[in-house]
Amino acid sequence: MYRNRFLAILHSLLLLLFLSTTLALPRTAYALNESEVEGKSDEDLEQDAWETRRKNAIPGSVKCGLWSILISTVWRGWGHHCAEDESSHYRLLIMEGVSLAMIATSLAMGSLSRDDKHLSPLWKTLFHFGTTLFISSYLFDVIGTFKGYSMAMPTNHIDPYGHGVQVGVRWAPSDSLNLGLEFEYAFRNKRFWVKPYAFLDVIALNHWNAGLDSGVVLWHAEESYTYIAIAADTKYDQALKSDYDTITFLPYVEFSLDLGTWFAHLSQIRFVNRLGFGVNFYQFKEKSSRPFSDHATLLVLESFISMNIFTDFNLAVGYRQRPDFSIGPLSAPSRLFNTVPVPGFGVFSLDLSFHISAGWHTDLQMNFGTSAEFWLNVAKRF
Repeated sequence: MYRNRFLAILHSLLLLLFLSTTLALPRTAYALNESEVEGKSDEDLEQDAWETRRKNAIPGSVKCGLWSILISTVWRGWGHHCAEDESSHYRLLIMEGVSLAMIATSLAMGSLSRDDKHLSPLWKTLFHFGTTLFISSYLFDVIGTFKGYSMAMPTNHIDPYGHGVQVGVRWAPSDSLNLGLEFEYAFRNKRFWVKPYAFLDVIALNHWNAGLDSGVVLWHAEESYTYIAIAADTKYDQALKSDYDTITFLPYVEFSLDLGTWFAHLSQIRFVNRLGFGVNFYQFKEKSSRPFSDHATLLVLESFISMNIFTDFNLAVGYRQRPDFSIGPLSAPSRLFNTVPVPGFGVFSLDLSFHISAGWHTDLQMNFGTSAEFWLNVAKRF
């Protein structure tokens, strides 16, 4: 167990080092020759995704970035403080303070509630988003310190506006071959999105589901991907070998932040959080009760960070606590010393997305919980 934890920490540090050194590359590394920028105004360059260096522009710092990998674990914003970006330094300190307050409140509430079912969703929500904010603020500090203001991030190509169709193949390691096929259509604009989908187990042909995820944006900032939306994911799930069929109705709130809203030099990095409270309705096959009269509630907590490392390569990491997900969580909730609540670990995700050409994309998605699953998706966007 400890060896697995050590390997997970080592992999995380290597990934962080890769991201940081990549972002520390000067923007001119992408220029083929001087003619790309020669004779163009600052406005023209900015429209082409260049960020012009002004007198007050703060360049990225490798020295401060390397030190921040260690020091920022305790002191958020230290890297920006070292690079003389005090505005970002104070914002990151505030994020750390808010996150620690949320975690402390959740632990106190969970300890005093003694598994009260009415308070459980509240303290688990506080713990999830407090922990997510605590870890994210660290990543924002390290990445922002390496990057500085001297270059613009490539455009984030996740969830673009317009139409798209996608075909995905799912493989879950098991004793027998376990392959699934999913079809998805998506339409999205600045005000709403609609995404119908269907999944089929193509080997045993004993499991399928179909659903619709749709949402409406209630408010958005000047940055189009900073918004608050309400949405719902509704799904019918049938497994022939299971004792029941399921209808899931999951309303949720989505908070999306383009970091450029708070940190100008981190524009195009997306930080998305979802909070949902829904119901699973069950129809037991050997029970003569009214259809789907049995039910159980669902608390869904999801957080994701995505950014384009290069123009055609996007990296997204995610963490979710979602009881209706296709694989179970790493560990169940428990209590430490029979007092302090431990929510347990959910499911971790890593998504590598590549833009091929002319609207064609492919991505590899990996989810890790009690088991693992791997998706290979191909999409065409219009």
